[in-house]
Amino acid sequence: MPNYTQTYLDELEQAYSALIKGEAVREVTDSDGTKLVYSAMNRRDLLRHIQEVRRSLDSGSETRGPLGFTF
Repeated sequence: MPNYTQTYLDELEQAYSALIKGEAVREVTDSDGTKLVYSAMNRRDLLRHIQEVRRSLDSGSETRGPLGFTF
C-alpha cells in the first residue's frame, strides 16, 4: 500500500471540493510522483480514493486512551 500523507489527503479533498463547485478538471500528484487527473465524470472515483487514503492514514495511527498524569 502506498505511503499516503495528510498533505496528499488535503490535496485530494481540495480537488473534490473544486469539482463539486463546478470547476472542470483537477490534477493531483500522487506520493510516488504520478499525476492523477479528475473531472466531473469520475468524481466518484476521486471520492473512493479519498476514502481509501483516509482509511490508510487512520490505520497508521494508534488509538490510545485518555492521557493520564502520574505524580
